[in-house]
Amino acid sequence: MRILGKMSNTKNTSFLKGQISKISFNDIEAYLFAFCLFLLSSPFYVWNSISPLIFVFICSLLAIKNIECANPKHYAFFLAFFFVYLYMPFRDGLNIFGIIASVFVLTLLIMSSNFLNNVFKKYIFIYSIFLIPSIFVFLLVNFFGIDLPHLFIAPLNQLKLHNYVQYPFLVQDVILTGVPFPRFIGYYDEPGVIGTVSGILLMCSGFNLKKKINIPIFIAGLLSFSFYFYGILLIYGFIFLRLKYKLIMAIVIMGIVILFSGNELFDRYIFDRFEYRDGKFAGDNRTVSDFDEWYKEFSKSNDYYYGLGAKAGQDYNVGGSSYKDIIVYYGIIFFDLLTALFVLRAFSQLRFRKEFFLYLVILFSILYQRPVITNYFYLFLILAPVPFLSKSIIDDRVYTKKVYLKQE
Repeated sequence: MRILGKMSNTKNTSFLKGQISKISFNDIEAYLFAFCLFLLSSPFYVWNSISPLIFVFICSLLAIKNIECANPKHYAFFLAFFFVYLYMPFRDGLNIFGIIASVFVLTLLIMSSNFLNNVFKKYIFIYSIFLIPSIFVFLLVNFFGIDLPHLFIAPLNQLKLHNYVQYPFLVQDVILTGVPFPRFIGYYDEPGVIGTVSGILLMCSGFNLKKKINIPIFIAGLLSFSFYFYGILLIYGFIFLRLKYKLIMAIVIMGIVILFSGNELFDRYIFDRFEYRDGKFAGDNRTVSDFDEWYKEFSKSNDYYYGLGAKAGQDYNVGGSSYKDIIVYYGIIFFDLLTALFVLRAFSQLRFRKEFFLYLVILFSILYQRPVITNYFYLFLILAPVPFLSKSIIDDRVYTKKVYLKQE
């Protein structure tokens, strides 16, 4: 009996070691995937030096390794997205290699929901941790006036004619040198990246600042003075918060307006950008006025349905980034089909819950702000919140059940 007991204990120990090893290795893969995504978001370390295709390839291999095996609905969505995405390279007249590269991003759709959720959580951690030294250096340079070692680097976007000042963990526009308090851009070439990413991550977690990992993300979003970040903060607050917190938020906003109205910094970065004129907010710079006029005429033509192709579209909204670009490139039919697929995929997991409507805000705000649907990183930001929010629903149910049983 003792021998059998020892054998049984040995088997249990081996099984537990195997499970621990498996979990740890899965986390390592998720961290590697998440770090590649961080590099795909174009921090200044990789500007004009490393091809993003390397990181896309690594992510794609990890996605294939962690493929969803037993969910027919999962594959149905993949096939639907595949055929919709296939229209883009054909419309652009690309060869077979261009077609393969265009649909490579869809490897995000074949991985299991659990692994995608794990990668998303790891990305939040990496993004937040990397922000801490960047915020620290930003404050040292701009608030305390300390002249840290720096050098000048060329911009990532060739349309920008000015260089950037590179500090450890931070870059800033040369044209902002001497500005009393420039907007925080962290590792990126513009504050809109910080505002967009920070807003999406905090929306998914319900702007829960009790989680310490969210605090650097929140501070970065505030310091970016991003129109998107402040807009998404207001939308979340006035739609999804309880009435008590809505009233508190309204009082705080009124206090800020009364106290800081007339302050040059707040007027330039916040108040002036929320002025509504000429049919849109002043901070909405996704299109230029000439493009808007041209788009009105374009929407009346037959090309509106099927698009002009990306090559032709580059001649119009130069320097802008709008959902209208997708319509110009590939037509309103393509845009509606793609949007419907994103919505249906979310609804299949979230149903008519608060999280589904929260995701709709995330989806449409990304399509409005960063409509680069062939970019691996931004497609990840569109797809990953769904399993993350779905998991939060399950966690809430488990927590509620435990509380109920404890009360019993």
